[in-house]
Amino acid sequence: MVNCWTEHFRGCVGQYNKIYNDIPQNGMTTFRSGGEKMTDEKKLPGKGKQVPRKTRCNISAVKKAARRLSLMYDTVLAPTGLKSTPYGILSELSSRGAALPTVGELAEELVMDRSTLGQNLRPLERDQLVTLLTDPRDRRSRLIALTQQGIAKLNEAAKYWRIAQDRFEATFGKEEASELRSVLYAIAHNEKLTKQGNE
Repeated sequence: MVNCWTEHFRGCVGQYNKIYNDIPQNGMTTFRSGGEKMTDEKKLPGKGKQVPRKTRCNISAVKKAARRLSLMYDTVLAPTGLKSTPYGILSELSSRGAALPTVGELAEELVMDRSTLGQNLRPLERDQLVTLLTDPRDRRSRLIALTQQGIAKLNEAAKYWRIAQDRFEATFGKEEASELRSVLYAIAHNEKLTKQGNE
């Protein structure tokens, strides 16, 4: 899947490849095919901005993309009082129906440590959008449930989420966005990436 996506993605952004391939590496001057000199100060045509630099760092590229998307989704969701992370938590809880997750199970599904999840759950619990229940199977565990207010807030926010979703897919491509999600999910749930040392 990842290899297929890599080839497809390269094709999808082919219109940008010429610009990116001309980006000077390590501050060196390069030349376009027509002999045009290209330096670090070269600007994007008509944009007045520097051409973004590419690196081979995977995490840097993913984080830059995540920050860009988070800003867009958070801005669109702003009228609801939610940001993309709490919206994602409410959405995940809703998708489970009556199968209430424990804190640990939800943290694992969201690829989030328990401490960070707890920090995000507190304001949701304070606003009565979620409630924590004692697990009857193990009284040491807490189950997380959507409240009626939480369901109403999720339904309200879903309309704005759709606007952000459509905006991204209109810009990036609907099919490309679907394939991108498949690759990102494969990365997010690949336990080999969390092995310690040189295993």
